[in-house]
Amino acid sequence: MNDRCKGLMVLADPLIDKVFYNLFNNTARHSGGAATAEVLCEADGGELVIAWQDDGQGVSAEDKENIFERGAGRNSGL
Repeated sequence: MNDRCKGLMVLADPLIDKVFYNLFNNTARHSGGAATAEVLCEADGGELVIAWQDDGQGVSAEDKENIFERGAGRNSGL
């Protein structure tokens, strides 16, 4: 977690737990051996942008187009 995230409170739908679980799970399953994963935060026009970053191999070019479609990918599709 970067320093910009410290002390922040995120008010979100309870499903946010599932979001972060899926991000962690995707890094563990599909990154090709990522050694690190990090949550990044940045203020942007009065809103907070939260990003997940790992040092894995990344998403293949063929998968990028549909990556956010339900059912895409090789596991749960969430």
